[in-house]
Amino acid sequence: MRPSRIFRTIVRLFLLVLTLSMSVVSFLGGYSAILILSDSDNISIPDGDINYYLNVTDPDTSKLFLDLPYKVRNAGYFDLDDLSIEVKVYYTFHDTNKTNNATTTLLLAEKKQTFDTIKAGETDKGNFSMKYEDFTNLEEVQNRSVYMDTTKSPMVIYTADIIISAKYSLRLLSFTVTLKNITIGEET
Repeated sequence: MRPSRIFRTIVRLFLLVLTLSMSVVSFLGGYSAILILSDSDNISIPDGDINYYLNVTDPDTSKLFLDLPYKVRNAGYFDLDDLSIEVKVYYTFHDTNKTNNATTTLLLAEKKQTFDTIKAGETDKGNFSMKYEDFTNLEEVQNRSVYMDTTKSPMVIYTADIIISAKYSLRLLSFTVTLKNITIGEET
């Protein structure tokens, strides 16, 4: 055999092994990502009672807070990287300034928090906390709340959108999970 033919055969074998190994890594990564997301015990938000004080009509707005417990368990084969949780809190009320007292929904607060890498088999538990500084739209909510219909019950409904994103399988796979209109509480 000529040396060029031997060289070509070695390169082809190398490419075959490389392709097969990347296919196996991709399959395992995708499969374990599905395992993580398919079990509701792996990502729990909220993971317990939500503690909050969101009364925007209180003159002492420095008391405003939201504590959202979370639990993320990495039940897969690879590390869970670049995990972030973003929470948007909304303020909904019956608006006397609209026809038929239609509801108005305003963004009250927004915060995004990133977390350290969660190693395979480990669990991260904690609290996602929002403080007064995160209530960036407070002035508009206070100005618009004068149109609140106080005869309706509940007067105010607090809801949240929760966006969880991360990278998995050697950062080859990225995913985002969005939970919309999670009821936090209400004022009557």
